[in-house]
Amino acid sequence: MQKTMICLARPALARAAEIDTWQQQLRALVTDYASLFLGCSMCIPDKQVAPAHLLEMKNTQHPKDAVVSIWSDNISQLDEFMSELRTFGELQAYGVFESAPIPRQSSLGRTEGMCQIAFIKKPAAMENRDWQHIWLGNHTQIAIDTQSTFAYRQNVVAVPLPLDSASTPNWPLMDAIVEENFPVEAMTSRDVFFDSENDPVRFESNQQIMLESCFKFIDFDAFDCVPMSEYTLKPRIL
Repeated sequence: MQKTMICLARPALARAAEIDTWQQQLRALVTDYASLFLGCSMCIPDKQVAPAHLLEMKNTQHPKDAVVSIWSDNISQLDEFMSELRTFGELQAYGVFESAPIPRQSSLGRTEGMCQIAFIKKPAAMENRDWQHIWLGNHTQIAIDTQSTFAYRQNVVAVPLPLDSASTPNWPLMDAIVEENFPVEAMTSRDVFFDSENDPVRFESNQQIMLESCFKFIDFDAFDCVPMSEYTLKPRIL
């Protein structure tokens, strides 16, 4: 089974109402195609996660106004779907290897809380094996121990898509995309985010440990992080 993550950038829109319309129309299109795949979800920074806007980090032009995740038997099944998505704006897609240290129990509709999407590029000077060892090895348990995540998925990029792309994009090609589901309170409370409610000592410790670990494997000059709402449009068939 292949997981494909399709990242979209909406055209420049002047008013919030236009952004809402863009998101609604995109969701309708993805819903129409969802039945063709083995699983389908969509993440968008909609009004539901507006309280989390201070958590955003946007350092690149990489598409990050929506992320559509598709599970399928073959990436060639996505050709028509991706052609339709291009009518909504620029996109960058990836075939990924997914590891789920904390699996998400998906059901139709919106997942509670927020889904924080992090777009990661490894430091240029770091060997790929070292990067994977630090991130997928050492960092995984640190992230679980220091944050209030109730679902956690690490997506290692195997191949950028589309395969026939002839142009160089205006953004860095990412090496990984991380999906972390947090409770609703974490949108506005750093204490809850770092699993340290009513415990300032634990808060300072968890925040410091997490940040120090992240700096070991993330190029923060090419890093984006966006709180989004996650919608399951077709539960994944295992």
